Formats: sequence, C-alpha cells, structure tokens
Amino acid sequence: MKQKETLLNTQVNKMKRKNILIIIGLLTGILLVAILSFINLSQKKKAKVSNKLEYKLEKEVSFISSSSGNFLSSLWVEIAETPYEQSKGLMYRNYMPDSVGMLFIYPGSEERSYWMQNTRISLDIIYVNDEMEIVSAYEFTIPYSEEGLPSHEVCKYVIETNAGYMQEYGIAIGDRIIIKN
Repeated sequence: MKQKETLLNTQVNKMKRKNILIIIGLLTGILLVAILSFINLSQKKKAKVSNKLEYKLEKEVSFISSSSGNFLSSLWVEIAETPYEQSKGLMYRNYMPDSVGMLFIYPGSEERSYWMQNTRISLDIIYVNDEMEIVSAYEFTIPYSEEGLPSHEVCKYVIETNAGYMQEYGIAIGDRIIIKN
C-alpha cells in the first residue's frame, strides 16, 4: 500500500513538474512575443522619426523690398545660435520645405564665410548686417562643396533657404528682413 502511495505521489509530482514546465514555457513564449513586438514597434517609431522633418521652427523672417517697401515673402526658421548649431547648420538633411529655413544669429558683426560640406541640398545663403539689410548672398549653392562662400561684408545674421528662394520672391541685395517671434 505504501508503495502504491509512493508511486502515486511520484506520478503526481511528475505531473506537477510537467505542468510547471508547461506554464514556464508558455510565460517565456508570451514574454518573448511581447519583447519582439516592442522591438518591432520601436524600430517602426525610429523609422518614422528619421523620415520625419526635424525642424524646430522658432521665428518668422519676412523679406521687405528696399525700393518699394513692399512685403516680398516670409518663412519660418530654425535658429542656429550656439557654436555647435552654427557649425552643423543644415548638414545631413535630405529635404527642407519651401516655407522653412535656418537663421544663424551671431553675438557680433564680422565678415563670415560658409561652405556646403556635408550639406545634401542646394541652398541660397543670405548674409544680413546688424541693420537687417541683406549685404550679400549666394544662390543655388552646390551641395557638398568645400569652396568658401564669404560674405565680403560685415554681417550679424545668415539665412539659409532652399535654392531658388531669392529668385522666386525677387529678393535682392539691399532688401531688408524683419525677424518676428
């Protein structure tokens, strides 16, 4: 009788262990599916973020004709104010909407020079003095070019727009800008 009871207990213990192993296997499977789903979701979010335009539009810049005083155009700009932001500029960006640009604000006025190293899109580069007057500009710059594009004039601000922006809106040397918050 004792042998039957021991045999029965052994079989019950084996069944308990088997059930515990099944439960552990199921929980492990569920956990694995949850982890893989999370990783997949994270990768999809990263892909969306990398395809999403990464512009922090902070101010509006309007262009005013110096000859007529008429409004020419305006665009929203991301501000490049720190040395790191200024050195990076629009590098590594694949696209910029027509109504968007970048405004570089410097603490003082001096001659400046830009280049297109690691810049994938053609730009218009507009140099502006501390009186908000456009003093020089380069239109349709060549992507990736390491040729210097000097201002030849003292300036405090630099605006980068998509190539052709100046031509499209009739913006010229001597025109003025207004920076709005």
